[in-house]
Amino acid sequence: MGNDFESILDDGMFSDVVMKSVDGTEYKVHKVVLASRSLVLKAHFAHHTTESVTNVIESPFEAHVLFEMLKFIYSDKASGVHDIPEKLLAAAEFYQLSRLKTLCEDALHKKLTIENVLETLELADLYSAKTLKQLSLEFIKYYQSEMLITKIKAWSNIKSIDLIKTIYEYIMVDEPNVKKVQCMESPHHTDIV
Repeated sequence: MGNDFESILDDGMFSDVVMKSVDGTEYKVHKVVLASRSLVLKAHFAHHTTESVTNVIESPFEAHVLFEMLKFIYSDKASGVHDIPEKLLAAAEFYQLSRLKTLCEDALHKKLTIENVLETLELADLYSAKTLKQLSLEFIKYYQSEMLITKIKAWSNIKSIDLIKTIYEYIMVDEPNVKKVQCMESPHHTDIV
């Protein structure tokens, strides 16, 4: 059935609305399909909005991102998720496509490296990708010795003080079998061993 719906997208037959990318590419689509998959798109048609009057939806996404998202809406397949997971995550969040968002989080998790984990964490924070955020924090904690501030340039690119605080708190949280002992330098500080 997914292939049948994808072919409907490809030929645009019986379309009743146009979805336009930010760079001007137009896709002939179907209100009923869009509304059944996205509450955001459903709201465009359920209320007296510009989109419901003109039957044109202006999307903030580039043509290749919009097309991959539409393919997902029509077929429940996300073939481009491994090529552009960051961009599809933004689209999934924007249009409230939770399954696509999960697929993007999974693809980004599989790509985690010491070099990109901070950027991925920021992305997860920006788009409320809770699972990806948690997995990124666990990755940072596990590889913290290799991620010293002096070794990773990405630390200086983090814009959110709250995110830095979250990383610090996550790394410093007490493990169940870890005990604190007095530090030799100062009787007022503790160190984890």
